[in-house]
Order: sequence, then C-alpha cells, then structure tokens
Amino acid sequence: MVVFGVFAPAVASAQDDALDSAYRAAEVGAWEPAARAWKRALEQAPTLAGAAAYTLRGASPDSRSAIRRIFLGPPLGLGSRRALAQLETDWGSAREGWVALATLPASDSTVAAWAQFADEAEASGAPLVARDAFAAALAARPSPELAARAAAAALAGGDAAGALALSDRPEATRG
Repeated sequence: MVVFGVFAPAVASAQDDALDSAYRAAEVGAWEPAARAWKRALEQAPTLAGAAAYTLRGASPDSRSAIRRIFLGPPLGLGSRRALAQLETDWGSAREGWVALATLPASDSTVAAWAQFADEAEASGAPLVARDAFAAALAARPSPELAARAAAAALAGGDAAGALALSDRPEATRG
C-alpha cells in the first residue's frame, strides 16, 4: 500500500510535467518540443489524444513532418497514433491519418479507435478512408453494424462493388 502511495504521485507529477511542457511549447510555436512532451503524456494517458491534436493542429506545414516522426516513433502507442490520425484529418489528409492507425495491433481499444476514426473520416468528406477503417474494425471484431457502416461508407465513396463485398462477407452476418 505504501508503494502505491509513493508511486502514484510520482506518475501524476511526471504526467503533469509533460502536459505543462506540451502546452507551454505549443503556446510559443515550439511544435517539435510540444510533440515530444505530448508523446510522453500520451504514454501515460492515451485518452488525451484529442487534447494533443487540438493543441498541435496549428503547427506550420514545415513542422508537421517532425510531429509525424515523433508520434510514429517508438514506443508504439494508441494515444499518439490517435492524436496523429486526428491531426492528419484536420490537416486535410485523412488517408495519412488512417495509415497512422492501421498498423496498430487489433484489440478492443484499437477497434474502437478505428471505428471512431472512420466516423471522423466520414465527417471530413473522406468516405473511402472511412470504408477502410470500418473494414479493418469489421475484420477484427465482426458485427452486422460494422458491416453496414463499412458498406455505407463504400457506397458514399462511389465504391458499389466494395459495398457489396463488405455486405457479403461472412463476418457481416455474425454478431
């Protein structure tokens, strides 16, 4: 019990320090240090991906490659990949956002992230990217709902054959 009491404040303090560094660096346009600090914070709290993306979305085009490199670098983490996927979508490249997420190993959290990203891709006007993300989620966790959403995204993107194929997949009827 004492170990937990000693450990918890140290972890919280390190996370708070990383968040403070991330926000301060972004405020002055120091995008690479901000991304490094966000990467550290996201290792501890992947649910802050949206905050990271919001903070970094104003990065200049010439700073974006450094942010990509940092978020794609080791260690592989769902939080940093989600943040990068959202950034890429905000920057007008939903396809690159999907590339950031597609390499994550399938798990319940990853499938949820893929489906959420697919929704964001659809909303940003990238239905074929949404189709790909929904199809990956469908392959990992078959459900009629994911099959329908993948097929609808394919249709919205003008891919009628893909929509039919997604609807006819055996996992589309299991749930």
